[in-house]
Amino acid sequence: CGNSTKTLSITVNDNATISLTSSVGTDNQTKCISTAITNITYAIGGLGTTGATLSGALPTGVTGSYSGGVYTIKGTPSVSGTFNYTVTATGPCTSASMPGTITVQANSVLTRTSSSGSTAQTVCINSSITNITYSVTGGGTGASITAGALPTGVNGNFSGGVFTISGTPSVSGAYSYTVTTTGPCNNQSLSGTITVNDNATISLTSAAGTDNQTKCVNNAITNITYAIGGYGTTGASVSGLPSGVTGAYSGGVFTIKGTPTVAGTFNYTVSTTGPCIKETATGTITVTPNATISLSSAAGTDGQSLCANTPLTNITYAIGGSGTGASITAGALPAGVTGTFAGGVFTISGTPTASGTFNYTVTSTGPCATPAASGTITVLPVPTGAFTATENSGTTPNDNIICAGDNVTFSAPPGYSAYTFYVNGVKVLGPTTNNLYNTTSISNGDQVTVNVANASNCGATFGPITITVNQPPTPTLSADTTTICQGDMVTFTAGGGGVNSVYTFELDGSP
Repeated sequence: CGNSTKTLSITVNDNATISLTSSVGTDNQTKCISTAITNITYAIGGLGTTGATLSGALPTGVTGSYSGGVYTIKGTPSVSGTFNYTVTATGPCTSASMPGTITVQANSVLTRTSSSGSTAQTVCINSSITNITYSVTGGGTGASITAGALPTGVNGNFSGGVFTISGTPSVSGAYSYTVTTTGPCNNQSLSGTITVNDNATISLTSAAGTDNQTKCVNNAITNITYAIGGYGTTGASVSGLPSGVTGAYSGGVFTIKGTPTVAGTFNYTVSTTGPCIKETATGTITVTPNATISLSSAAGTDGQSLCANTPLTNITYAIGGSGTGASITAGALPAGVTGTFAGGVFTISGTPTASGTFNYTVTSTGPCATPAASGTITVLPVPTGAFTATENSGTTPNDNIICAGDNVTFSAPPGYSAYTFYVNGVKVLGPTTNNLYNTTSISNGDQVTVNVANASNCGATFGPITITVNQPPTPTLSADTTTICQGDMVTFTAGGGGVNSVYTFELDGSP
């Protein structure tokens, strides 16, 4: 028979092969969560090789697939962790594998752990802040202040997963800060504020001495101003001002102004307002009262009428308030009347010697308003003239020297309304007419006066006239001889007269 042939095919499969075809290191890469990984690719070779499988674990969101001799791992991990995987080429012969690692790092997490108000706190300068703490978790490796600033004396430090802001601020102001975590992945930030208020300050800005001024009542004071400072200070208030004077705060300045309506010494205190130490300033406003003047003698004494040469009823004025004295500033006082000030009283006193109507004004003295008071003194005239005595016989050389039994007439000034005669102080009831008093009943040494009144009932006393009454002489006559011869001389001597006697010799009745 003929020869026949049968042919058989024998397939010889390779052992599977696997090799990394993506960049070196992609099979051991680290990524942040939610960040796509760099694709990892493996070439799968060897005759008969059918594909590849993955064992181990890939992060959620990352997958592996085989296609056309290439095994590809790709995706975006949504969980963190370290994920070790192995890719194994599959086929009938010996398999080949390659391991890899994908490390997925978590985002940083920043969480405030101190009280809710600690991130917006207000403190006074040189006072410790309440510690502000933040926990740093996730992929965070630390934290720092990345924006804004902390006040001098306050610092931020990271230790053991906690970022702490603490310290004592030494400068004032409003400080905004931002804390940001450090780490390979998404770093979070939180912000806060620290407000540092100053202690209040107060200083006088008006002229020196305005905080210790003296004014008259109802006169405006010189404005007193204070600069109010300190970060956070809200204003100022005042106590102890006189009525009519007020204090107000505006734009960093506290102003005291007004017109005091009451007198006295007013010690005031300006107190700053604000959250920290409150400073004060003190001062004094002395309000001097106006002088006062008031009649202190009996009502009507400042309008009195009196006769000349009659003592004035004292007129007195009390000087009060800030009055330091008083004087006659207008008009005039009658002659003999004066005004004097002593012990807070102005006194008008004396005996007027001239008649007339005298209008006067008394004005107080002092540092403030000085009121005045006016009055009138009416001085009525008194009778004037001569008071004389006339010896009616006319035989004596002096009318106040008479002979016993002679008639004498006393004459007062004429023209007045009333006359009263007195002898030795005793009213005479004898013969008086009008301004004449005639009498023979007078004794040696008697004193005669007369009181004369006018229509204003002002009187004057005239006299006294002292009367000398001489008794008639008892004459004597003698001759040195009574018998003579014709032609002889004879001497006659008269006697019996008094002092100042006048002798007249007669011969046969003829002088």
